[in-house]
Amino acid sequence: MIVSTFVAGNMCGAVFLASWLADRFGRKKLLIVSAAVFAAASLLQVFSVTIAMLCCGRAISGLAIGCLTMVVPLYNAELVRRRRREKDRQRGADREGQTEEREDER
Repeated sequence: MIVSTFVAGNMCGAVFLASWLADRFGRKKLLIVSAAVFAAASLLQVFSVTIAMLCCGRAISGLAIGCLTMVVPLYNAELVRRRRREKDRQRGADREGQTEEREDER
């Protein structure tokens, strides 16, 4: 039960909370707040005296990690310069063209 509360919180954070919070408050603020919530939940787990406190700490840290798992890749993609994104897009198009040429040769 202790492990599954973290996984359940992680799923709920990634699926239900992250996109709504990121749109409402912004990705950077959500990253900072999620890291702080995770730190607080970690302290709750460390100093828990009952199984219920430990499960609450695991669920809260799961929510925070779920939000981070969803938002970090989006934030990283936004930080990439436009020129770099265009180069990567061109490389992807080149790769698709190479794949089609190879299929035609077979």
